[in-house]
Amino acid sequence: MTVNSGWLSYVYSNNPAIQSAVIRRLDCGMVFVNGADLAPGSPFGGTKKSGIGREGGRFGIKEFLELKLVARPA
Repeated sequence: MTVNSGWLSYVYSNNPAIQSAVIRRLDCGMVFVNGADLAPGSPFGGTKKSGIGREGGRFGIKEFLELKLVARPA
């Protein structure tokens, strides 16, 4: 089965090693573990047809910034 979207997933386990192993295999933008919720300012977004990029927090603003190198004489 192929899934064309990857917005969020939920993982329920009391074993941190299992949580990490499952999370590594998921192709999604957000993972909630054991019913956790978003904290204010958390990056929000998905993958694939759910959208690429993040909104909110410092990760969300990076998409709107351009890096500029400034070189001055020593």
